Amino acid sequence: MSEPFISPLTIPKCLDRLEKAKEALYRLRNANTFEEFGSHWASFLIHTGGILNALDAGSKMSPQGREWYGGVKRKGRADPLVAYMHQSRNTEEHTTEQVTAPRPPLPFGLRDQDTGEIDWDMGIDWGSGRPGEGNEITYDRKPNYYDPSRKRQMIIGGPTGPSLRPVMDRSKRVYWPPDEHEGKRLRERDPISLASIYLQYLEQLIETASEIA
Repeated sequence: MSEPFISPLTIPKCLDRLEKAKEALYRLRNANTFEEFGSHWASFLIHTGGILNALDAGSKMSPQGREWYGGVKRKGRADPLVAYMHQSRNTEEHTTEQVTAPRPPLPFGLRDQDTGEIDWDMGIDWGSGRPGEGNEITYDRKPNYYDPSRKRQMIIGGPTGPSLRPVMDRSKRVYWPPDEHEGKRLRERDPISLASIYLQYLEQLIETASEIA
């Protein structure tokens, strides 16, 4: 009988974290306030991060396990959804930054006309407006996460509800709420949809790990 690639203790721990992440997702769907939503989102990030931590630790018992999980990590770093969730979890656990934000009635964001990327993190202090030509009014603003490569932007309105904020890693690289996963564009980018897709991804990882454990 061949030796397992992954510690046999790994899968039960992953399944326990998975159930807790599913509970957090259920509570997210039923949150009544922005404060509740932010708390349950933090729980979701911590429990899903626990799955990856368990897989990482369990795979170190053999060269084959290390090779398998090394490939998982490389693909995850290149995947917008996986990378965003990983950095959000780091931000939640190791900084004082908020990873979710309430979106007030009649919210506004900046939409990049070339890429379609939307920056909802506008802040609330727009300062004083300056009258321009015709009926235009210009507002000075300093976005929290400014990307100088985004040249053509327009102000748009969006639906009410909680939103995800961009997060930064230690090298100050910005990770925007994702619009792609496993090479496919994400049609739904609200927090609940992204969390559901991420859970499916993690369930598949656990299934693969159980086959080689």
